Amino acid sequence: MQATSPSNTPNSRSAEPALRVDREVLLAHRDAAGITSNAALAERIGVNESTLQRVIGNHVEPSTRFIAGVLKALPRAKFEDLFKF
Repeated sequence: MQATSPSNTPNSRSAEPALRVDREVLLAHRDAAGITSNAALAERIGVNESTLQRVIGNHVEPSTRFIAGVLKALPRAKFEDLFKF
């Protein structure tokens, strides 16, 4: 018989992402870069705005593509300031 972990059971809540975005720091860098909206930031990152919202809301873990896009869109931002384990 196969053991079932709590994350695989019906109606279980997803665990918080292991890698999270510091929303306030990200938005401060967005503003400092002259990017006026999340839609514009999402476009520069190369993701849908809904993906950006889910990541900065810490509902999903950022992908490597997302991380690379953020660091390219916000060149003055440092990974260690934007993302937390």
